[in-house]
Amino acid sequence: MGSSNDPIYLNGDSQYPNYGITFTSSSSNWNETTGAGCIIENSILNSIELEINSTSPKIDRNSINGFIDAHITASPIITNNNITGGNSYQTAITGGFSSIISNNTITSNHNIAILAYDSTIISNNTIEGSRQKGSNAHACRVYNNKISNCTEWGLLSDSSTIQNNLIANCYQAVVTSGFDNIFNNTISSNSIAIYAYNYPTTITYNNIENSTQYCIKLDITEKYPLNATYNWWGTTDQQAINQSIYDSKNDFNLGTVNFVPFLTSANLQAMPNINAPMPTPNPSSSPSHTPSVPEFPAVMIVTTVLLIASIATVVHKRKSFILTKF
Repeated sequence: MGSSNDPIYLNGDSQYPNYGITFTSSSSNWNETTGAGCIIENSILNSIELEINSTSPKIDRNSINGFIDAHITASPIITNNNITGGNSYQTAITGGFSSIISNNTITSNHNIAILAYDSTIISNNTIEGSRQKGSNAHACRVYNNKISNCTEWGLLSDSSTIQNNLIANCYQAVVTSGFDNIFNNTISSNSIAIYAYNYPTTITYNNIENSTQYCIKLDITEKYPLNATYNWWGTTDQQAINQSIYDSKNDFNLGTVNFVPFLTSANLQAMPNINAPMPTPNPSSSPSHTPSVPEFPAVMIVTTVLLIASIATVVHKRKSFILTKF
């Protein structure tokens, strides 16, 4: 452990895969409360590969020219690092499961910037210029990240919550294979904003604008309808929005993207929150999954009130029948 004024310098072999530092299952987990356990902090690591096996060290405030490889059985805390270097077959951070990957800056030529699995928190990271892919997330929380200039996709995801991210200038900003909840994001100036395949996904309250090809494009495997209501599409022209979506109207084998009703102006909450607190090592303390959204249109409120009143009348008249049936 170094300090900001007196960092530790470690130099390794640039040949891949040569792990410069390895944490094993016998390495002590980092304990945030007691400040004890395995930690690498305030170090400058040049051509160093960190391997993490079945343990939970903390990797914090380092300058890393190399990559971090946490195996699927590991749960590291990877925060506040600056990661550069890399090549077309490396992943900058492979995060294991139930990990915290937060406040890192990755400006590199890695194949993938972040790869993470079940219950991992990916938050407040800046990913720019990853050679091919920004982040791969399976069943993760992905929020408050800034991802840009990825030549393939910014975020590949399934079964994840994707919230308050800014994703720009990528070929495909978000690639979803299903069961994602995508809300309150700004997805701007990409070739394809959202590419969906396999299973249904919910896409609401996002700013999806300035796509050069499509705002949403369905893969040939996507047979399910998609809920893409209450998004801002950069226009209020319904026909223009419809034409920016590739779905069953283009190929009858595909599902249908339902985008009406839509927002009539940009959602100002759909951006990274620079004041969001850092996550703690307990993933359960992460922000709520409930989206913070703009007000519903007045017509929906009136319709809902009338519907509730009608249901109340029916219930009152048929109360004895309902009680008997149940």
